[in-house]
Amino acid sequence: MKVSRKQLRMTGEELERFLAESKYGRLATANREAEPHVTPLGYVYHDGAIWFHALRGGRRDRDLAENPKVAFLVDDGLGPDYDYNELRGAIVYGTCAVADDDLQLDEVRHAFMRAMGAQSVAEIQRRTHSWYRIDFERTSSWDFRKIPEGADRKAT
Repeated sequence: MKVSRKQLRMTGEELERFLAESKYGRLATANREAEPHVTPLGYVYHDGAIWFHALRGGRRDRDLAENPKVAFLVDDGLGPDYDYNELRGAIVYGTCAVADDDLQLDEVRHAFMRAMGAQSVAEIQRRTHSWYRIDFERTSSWDFRKIPEGADRKAT
């Protein structure tokens, strides 16, 4: 029995909850020559956007200055104690911009602080780093827990 991608896709509410409950993902950028670069990072989902704090002047920052289009992957169920039918994930495609002057930044800093288990904003704020915001253009998601029993031989 074939399982369609539509069946496995997270609803809007499920996707929001998944992104809000997760705190690590992988950011894919590409420079002007379209050379890809992927890095793991901590993030917070706030007010419909992905926010993160990262070093200014590094490869990621240079890529974003040349090409603000990104993909951001959040997934779970990858540990040795997880089964195939527990895999979930989402890819956010969008545009990323420096957000150091964003009016929401104070709220974002506090949300990020709580997500990362910091005791104060000073623990996460660094002079060498900037805040970035990813605005969504589209998403792709999957939740293998939605596979109907017996529909997939890998999901035992």
